[in-house]
Amino acid sequence: MRLFAKWFYGFNPRHWPCVSLHQNGAANFADIALPGDMVVFVGSGRKVTDPDKRGRVLGIAEVGDRPYKTTDLVSSEFIATHQYTPEGKLRWPVAFAMTRAWRIVDPPRVVELFGTQLPLKCRMYLERLSDQQSDLVRNLEKVEQVVPASEANMAETERMVEVWGGRPTTGPLPIAWSGNVEVTYDWPATTYVLRFGKRDVWKIGWAKSSEHRLRQVNRHIPFEALNERWELYDHVEWSSPFKARDMEQNVLSSLKAFRTDGERLGCTPDNVERAWRKAAAS
Repeated sequence: MRLFAKWFYGFNPRHWPCVSLHQNGAANFADIALPGDMVVFVGSGRKVTDPDKRGRVLGIAEVGDRPYKTTDLVSSEFIATHQYTPEGKLRWPVAFAMTRAWRIVDPPRVVELFGTQLPLKCRMYLERLSDQQSDLVRNLEKVEQVVPASEANMAETERMVEVWGGRPTTGPLPIAWSGNVEVTYDWPATTYVLRFGKRDVWKIGWAKSSEHRLRQVNRHIPFEALNERWELYDHVEWSSPFKARDMEQNVLSSLKAFRTDGERLGCTPDNVERAWRKAAAS
């Protein structure tokens, strides 16, 4: 998967199981994120960072692509005073939940690993690493860390399976992770809309295969009791997952007044079809 990097105060998945960002940084990442993208934690040079961790590559986290409130993922007991502004607002209010995490066994200095520092903008924004930089990080010895189970963690893990048809990364547990890549981005993907029976209940999403996704969502529906299940109402095929995700987000944005939970909607077929046609043509 793709690797991004940013300066952080530390790396502790057990207490801080997410990548927390400033509003601007979060909005930027949300526009480009895919489930299973990875974030490289580099210790900042600020005095609140442990001196022996400053400027070093500390760890890697696999994250979901949907934003949450940091305070929904991190217990207040682990949020230090310096992490608030003088006005009492959290400096990094938006978070992307970790699904897996790895600690670097012998953290190198980022300037020695890459031959250059991270850009100054990495104080706020995640910077995508080059293929060469990504390979250098993947080749570092790593040990998988415990990421506490949570609703967000489980939801993002499930989403990765839904979208990719399996986990996007593999690695031996609990010792060093090899960083094998199983997902590329040169394949088509589909944006789909599902309808539950004949009801005005809808689910919008994207995946490698709409048919495979349909089988997955119906797996836990007791059809013998309800005599109803999710049906594929429409789908659009795209040349890449980025385009499929963009259409999904455009449809959900147009119908935000009708959202009930996650990707589900409660509205009429006319509402769905108008938003669907508009997003497909954009």
